[in-house]
Amino acid sequence: MRARTARTQTADRIQKTTLPFLLDKPLQVLYIIYMDSEEIAALRKQLGWTMRQLGEYVGVSTQAVDHWLKGRCLPSKSATKLLKQLANSKTTMRIDLPNLSHFALGTTDQLSCSCCDRIPINDRFLRHMLMLDRMRSAWGTALWVTSGYRCDAHNKAVGGASQSQHLNFATDIKPNRPADVPDLADFAQNLGFQGIGLYPTFLHLDLRERPAQWAKR
Repeated sequence: MRARTARTQTADRIQKTTLPFLLDKPLQVLYIIYMDSEEIAALRKQLGWTMRQLGEYVGVSTQAVDHWLKGRCLPSKSATKLLKQLANSKTTMRIDLPNLSHFALGTTDQLSCSCCDRIPINDRFLRHMLMLDRMRSAWGTALWVTSGYRCDAHNKAVGGASQSQHLNFATDIKPNRPADVPDLADFAQNLGFQGIGLYPTFLHLDLRERPAQWAKR
């Protein structure tokens, strides 16, 4: 059993916290793509949002979004304006994530897919990022995200598993020193990450339903 370092002792003191599934204020979406029933459906898929989340962003009910998607009615003028702001903007996506101190999309952190720049902005993503940001604050030094979301094509290109958690959302985290990976894993476990994989130079983290840990040293 390896010696307890100051960091692992600190990790032991971190209490598991049930973090909110949604942030306390809406996402500020700066860049995205798409827009009629097929275009709205494509936009929703691109965002990875539920009908409720899209409705909240536009200011309508889930039922209204359902009617749009089924072609039963058209969005109002104000709703159309908001949808067009998403649809007519650039394809490069940048999102400012409120309440995060250390991470953001559109930076050197590889949160979005490196081949298409897509990412599902959903409850799992938000909860993961809140936990990761808290871990970074407790860790005290820089952590780099070297891999985040992967689309099917990119996952196949890099040799990822067919059921890889990166297809939903996961992160590979690189500390300053490879020797710190085991201590970083202790932090992740105490914060409540379910999937924790130790590799020679990085740590894999995800929020799968059942706990799993492994090491490839």
